[in-house]
Amino acid sequence: MMIIFDKDYDSVKQEDIENLEKLIGSELPEDYKQHMLKYNGGSIPLWYEYIFIHNKRELSLEGFHQLKYGDDNVESYFGHKHDFLYPNLLPIGAITGGYIAMGYQQENKGEIYVYFSDEDPYKIANSFNEFIEGIEVREI
Repeated sequence: MMIIFDKDYDSVKQEDIENLEKLIGSELPEDYKQHMLKYNGGSIPLWYEYIFIHNKRELSLEGFHQLKYGDDNVESYFGHKHDFLYPNLLPIGAITGGYIAMGYQQENKGEIYVYFSDEDPYKIANSFNEFIEGIEVREI
């Protein structure tokens, strides 16, 4: 089954992505930029569950934060500069009980991480596309 996302916010433009890149001081990976231009974040369609399995642990994707618009956008999350994330990880989405972040520094650019309030972030994919391609779609 094809992986699609519900588009909950207005579209963003290349200029919006460039503004975020200026804010974080780094260029975002192309696969992530293309996703944001198409969905500006994206939530899981109502009758599906998107599961990513890492080290025998099932992670249920809740969706990706929008780049712009609304309260919980990537820019505002970056502005919080949590010590355990900043300056290496950019919060980009949520899983049940936790969050997803992406590396944006040269040494971890594009890598996808998961973090919970009681655990340090850990890497689950080498790229945004690898993460998306690893999702198992389940009907509920």
